[in-house]
Amino acid sequence: MSSFSYSTLSSMLSAVADIQMTVDEHGGVVGAEMTTDLSQLFEADKLFADDWRDLIADRDKKTAHAALEAARLAPGETQRVDLNLRTESKDQVIPVSCWFCSDEVTSATKVLCRDLRSDASIRQQLINAQRALEQDYWSNRRLEARYRRMLDMISDGFLVIDDLG
Repeated sequence: MSSFSYSTLSSMLSAVADIQMTVDEHGGVVGAEMTTDLSQLFEADKLFADDWRDLIADRDKKTAHAALEAARLAPGETQRVDLNLRTESKDQVIPVSCWFCSDEVTSATKVLCRDLRSDASIRQQLINAQRALEQDYWSNRRLEARYRRMLDMISDGFLVIDDLG
């Protein structure tokens, strides 16, 4: 297998990951880079934290710690986990999908995160569309039941004027 230079790999990763962090063996962030509009939600110096878990929402800290430990126990293997990052605004979190991979030589762990807000928006649109379709289905089903009752009760011909359809 051919090897690539650090700058080539870094360029490729920046195209895929929205956030890149390097976490040292003590849990401090020693290198960080953002490539999207996430930089507007974070202060640049906040990414260089003494403890990388300060960036994680409280409910996800155990999950993130477990993923980091799993990556450290198996250097060279990737651990994937979905987390929420804290922003400067205390009530806003950013859903991200993160990959952790530790280096055998330096004991540092590379963390790559991809912003999932656009995915969440598309999922919400699908849920809204599904609800609208279900409402239409039940409305049409009630309308059909009403017409069936009318046909069962009346043997003569009749004219239906319906403003719903």
